[in-house]
Amino acid sequence: MVEGEIKHIRTRCAPGLATIYVDIEATYTADDLPQIWNVLRQKVNDALVNLPSGCTVIINNDFGDVFGQYYALTGDGYTMRELYDYADFLKKELVLVPEVAKVNIIGEQTGAIYVEFSSSRLRSLGISSAAIFSISRTRFQQWVKLFTAIST
Repeated sequence: MVEGEIKHIRTRCAPGLATIYVDIEATYTADDLPQIWNVLRQKVNDALVNLPSGCTVIINNDFGDVFGQYYALTGDGYTMRELYDYADFLKKELVLVPEVAKVNIIGEQTGAIYVEFSSSRLRSLGISSAAIFSISRTRFQQWVKLFTAIST
């Protein structure tokens, strides 16, 4: 039963992100913690079905993390991919700084392609929406293969 093992829970919410901090009672030893975290992790995973679609859960129970700082990277005129590449560069540089143990990138924006069309216009041209999706899927797969070949 995890409830009696928890000393304090606090939550920080921001648009697009909710962070839950859990402090365990001091009476538990380091040997007890893996089991406690496993039970908490399972409870969080069980609760996923109640979250809106598209939500993801990242559980960080690395006990060596004792201090953290958050930075936001923005850049007018840069694509999300360019910003991510720069964040990755910064990560590689920051881990070289003495006493910096770990750097995480969170909040990465995933790419999306939106196809909008007029159903009535497609019908007048004798084209089905399924044909549009099939062509889009094929072209996208070709683009992914090309991008993968270029970036390796």
